[in-house]
Amino acid sequence: MAKAIIISGKINSGKTSFLSDLSRSFEKRKTTGFLSNKKISKNKRTYYLNFINKAKKLRIAIVDERKKEAAFVDKNFKLAREKILKEIKSKDIVFIDEFGFLEFNKGGHFELIRELSEKFKGIVILSSRKELARAIKRMFKYEKAEIFEEFNLEKVKNLIELWQNWK
Repeated sequence: MAKAIIISGKINSGKTSFLSDLSRSFEKRKTTGFLSNKKISKNKRTYYLNFINKAKKLRIAIVDERKKEAAFVDKNFKLAREKILKEIKSKDIVFIDEFGFLEFNKGGHFELIRELSEKFKGIVILSSRKELARAIKRMFKYEKAEIFEEFNLEKVKNLIELWQNWK
């Protein structure tokens, strides 16, 4: 079973920026995963997954603010899942940005996170909104997951090094 670190905070609190900084602090050959970002234009927000160590990105959702509608690109969630599951054989750390209400309702990255919790022997680093962090521990049986609400690179890196030395 994978070990988990949950980076938790409010919307726009810097979770993705923190994960980006953290992912760059490790050797590329040891990490995989993705960070999310959004592009805002007029009344629409488009969400993307940017793969760590790769230039590739996938569009996963378009939100129309005027119509209050969201369209998800399910095939791209599936592609991301397949890519990560293929890469974990040679990786120590997987970054997943972010676990949200879609995943809480068993959509989006839910299946990927479930499979990682069952099959991956390394460390999964997830970001989530503060109110979902404890639900992640319960849903995926990450009983010993560490939740960080302050974004301190040294503390997180020290915990990762400690866990890696226990292998």
